[in-house]
Amino acid sequence: MSHIHESIQIKESDIQSSVNIGDVVNIRGENLRVYRLNQLLDLKDEIPDPPKILLVSRASETPFGILVHDISSMQQVVVKKLGIELKNLVGISGSAILGDGKPALILDLPRLIERPISKSLRAQTPVRRAA
Repeated sequence: MSHIHESIQIKESDIQSSVNIGDVVNIRGENLRVYRLNQLLDLKDEIPDPPKILLVSRASETPFGILVHDISSMQQVVVKKLGIELKNLVGISGSAILGDGKPALILDLPRLIERPISKSLRAQTPVRRAA
């Protein structure tokens, strides 16, 4: 939540497509680039209704919005660094154990939007080619 400035309920019709930028929404006179969390995480959208909540981030130089379906809860957690096996995951800054004992990954939204959408969340490592 440290990257989230505010959450706003919006309609799909509020989102406009721009050839140069992609999806954009106008919030109080400011145009924000919109990203869909399911696409950023390379997930199939199995929920029939379109996302309705825009999480506005001002953590980077350019503010942006992340579209999500729902906010289930907010909790204070102790963030742990990722182990050596997972430290190269792009867009994940750490992990936490929730109150019910389930693990959760902590998203680094500014880094998450930097990675190409067509790539999976796996670490981006160079491909070695045989000579």
